[in-house]
Amino acid sequence: IVLLAFKSNTDIYTDPLGLFDVDWYPQNFVDAWNGAPGGQGFAVYLINSAIVTTVAITGCLLIGAFTAYFATLASTRVRSMIVRLFLVATTLPLIMLLIPYYSAFNALDLLGSPWALGVLYIALCLPTCVLILHSFYLGFPAELAKAAAIDGLGRFQVFAKIVLPLSKG
Repeated sequence: IVLLAFKSNTDIYTDPLGLFDVDWYPQNFVDAWNGAPGGQGFAVYLINSAIVTTVAITGCLLIGAFTAYFATLASTRVRSMIVRLFLVATTLPLIMLLIPYYSAFNALDLLGSPWALGVLYIALCLPTCVLILHSFYLGFPAELAKAAAIDGLGRFQVFAKIVLPLSKG
């Protein structure tokens, strides 16, 4: 496959396994990067992938960490309801969600947008993220939050200044 990348279309069809007397044709990489006339090249696909990845990972981690942490602060009954809700969400068949997501993105005119795909990935990965982080935050030392509260931090500040930085490492 690597050798074929450096061959012209004529050389590929006439002598696909030929190693000798081959004219190297690096223009294939330029053509792939720029794309066919009237189309999009690899550069556009690379940027779209970066947008989708950034939106999905950032959104899932921020929303998931926020939800999981504040679920641990809730009463036992509310916490178990939240965990059950996300546990049920992990068991839903993905094909069942296809038509509602398609309808929503179509109504918002976002069908060809990489941002919409990032939001879809957030929705699909969020239940697993919340369940994993919830179990982590249950073991988080309550003394740190109490000490921060004594220092005058509210719950959101404790989350942003204490819990999140300690969760990284």
